[in-house]
Amino acid sequence: MRGASSILFVGAGLAPAAVALAQARGVQLITLPPHPPEEKMIETIEAHQPDVIIMRSGKLSGAAIRVAKRLKLVTKHGVGVDSIDVTTATAQKIPVAFAAGANSQSVAEHAFALMFAAARNIVALDHAARHGSWDKVPGQELTGKTLGLIGFGTISRRLAELVEPLRMRILVHDPYVAAESLPLSYGVASSIDALVCDSDVVSLHCPLTPETANMFDARRFALMRDGAMLINTARGGLIDEAALVAALKDGKLSGAGLDTVASEPPGPDSPLWAAPNLVVTPHVGADTAEARERVGVMVMEQALAAIEGRLPDQWMVANPIALKAA
Repeated sequence: MRGASSILFVGAGLAPAAVALAQARGVQLITLPPHPPEEKMIETIEAHQPDVIIMRSGKLSGAAIRVAKRLKLVTKHGVGVDSIDVTTATAQKIPVAFAAGANSQSVAEHAFALMFAAARNIVALDHAARHGSWDKVPGQELTGKTLGLIGFGTISRRLAELVEPLRMRILVHDPYVAAESLPLSYGVASSIDALVCDSDVVSLHCPLTPETANMFDARRFALMRDGAMLINTARGGLIDEAALVAALKDGKLSGAGLDTVASEPPGPDSPLWAAPNLVVTPHVGADTAEARERVGVMVMEQALAAIEGRLPDQWMVANPIALKAA
């Protein structure tokens, strides 16, 4: 006889409102700490056979998905699904959903903050002041500069709105967005190379795929304007970090702000720590109290709906083909 319905949550900090939703429906909530080993994931899934897995922190491998015999849905507590083996999920006819739009405001604000931190050398100046130095290090204004957005989803749209008071020129490259759907004042770059040649600040808002991996390498950094800045709140693997460090050290870039790096967390011997005017935060762009609650409630509602036989809309699923098979 089948037991009670259950949801496996992998990570920390599930919003109390989301927990309350599961409790109100009588659904068992099983939890694992952030970044559990694959063996622990498989062991837990085999033992509990959850109906839904909510992934916040860690990887969901194909092997783990294959042992889930009752799984109806995997949903990401966030947006990026590169930590989930979507190919295996699709083969198993399991939709992989995400919290579309729920954390966009928080991530956009964080990208905005990284822009200012890099433009005004805030982290380095704070460190120097705490160690007795009161030397003046000139920064640069953002007003009137060109902001190049690679990818034009909900986060980059919000960022574009946030910089409006600075009268920044907005330049967009996104092959999936029709030029006529953009505001008339926005420019459209035909390629990434064209965008970086014409931008003072480049902000990344695209997924990590085989095509986008290390898209910012030495060749592309060489194309950027002298003194330009790079902001990344998307995925660390988009950037060749050795090339970024070189571009910062030789002054090609005046600064960079990263909320995500290729290997998280970077080790104490990472070359990133030796780069001048590099601001690094531990992948916290979406980690505000407001976004945490919105995302938690959204993914829990997706999970509970799946248990009841209702699956998310196609635009909230990374592998919509699985919706037809489910």
